[in-house]
Amino acid sequence: MKRAIADVVGAILIGLMLTGCATTQSGQPVVIFNTRDRGMIKSAIINDFEKLEFKVVSETSDNLILEGRRLGYTGSDVMHAIFNITTTGDSTTVRVQAYLKSAASFGRVQYTDEITYGVTGTELLKILQRVKAQIESE
Repeated sequence: MKRAIADVVGAILIGLMLTGCATTQSGQPVVIFNTRDRGMIKSAIINDFEKLEFKVVSETSDNLILEGRRLGYTGSDVMHAIFNITTTGDSTTVRVQAYLKSAASFGRVQYTDEITYGVTGTELLKILQRVKAQIESE
């Protein structure tokens, strides 16, 4: 009986290690890519999100901001997905946060409602996992 439990726990841990490059830390979607090529990662993220009718709002070497309809909901809420990209060694970590977009004074965007957690965060993580699988299969 103990052996069977150990085998099940071992199988679960191996599965987590294999998918461990796609996790949530404190509810925030995080995916670790086995490449240093940030340009390739950003291009793949942009391409996948364009299929969902997102557009690029801003892009730097470390960040990418995309705007589109709130993921996981049927309403017309507009969200911004903010991707933070860091490279360490031979891997690149992508963290994403999502906020509802609300217009502030003087045309500036103000983030008031973080929606990274729950359904939206789950959808963001699924998309990043799909992007990771696509990049690593090439």
